[in-house]
Amino acid sequence: MPITELSLQEIGIQKPGYRKRLMLAMEDLNRKEEILTSNIMNPFKCCTVEVSSNMFMINMPGLDKWLETLNLKELYGVFAENGYDELDQMLNLMNSPWEITAEDLIDIGISKPGYRHRILSKLKEDSLGISKRKVQKIKENKISLRSSDLCYIM
Repeated sequence: MPITELSLQEIGIQKPGYRKRLMLAMEDLNRKEEILTSNIMNPFKCCTVEVSSNMFMINMPGLDKWLETLNLKELYGVFAENGYDELDQMLNLMNSPWEITAEDLIDIGISKPGYRHRILSKLKEDSLGISKRKVQKIKENKISLRSSDLCYIM
């Protein structure tokens, strides 16, 4: 039986941010397992390079500073209490099936529509910038480095 956000809540994980981050981490584990399995099945794929999901995030501000740029610094406590205490994790969620929605913001106590709109718009904008940087960096790496360059023959 697959694990869902509801099942995580039932076992005691009450903070919505933690539930979403766990769901994303489980998806990453499944993806890594599939890669490992496919490499075993294909003898010509000898090497893989592990890349951290936040490797391309340079000069990432803290969530408190990010909220300050939106004139919403007073909401930091609300986010932290609900498991959304790191901006890079929130941006990773925005590029996943567990993206932060207006309903999520209502659930954690952000009742003003204008606040929700500002937060979601900026999250989407910033997460798109990170996605574009990741794609560009991956393209650069493919051009300059082949997986066979990393293999050692014994």
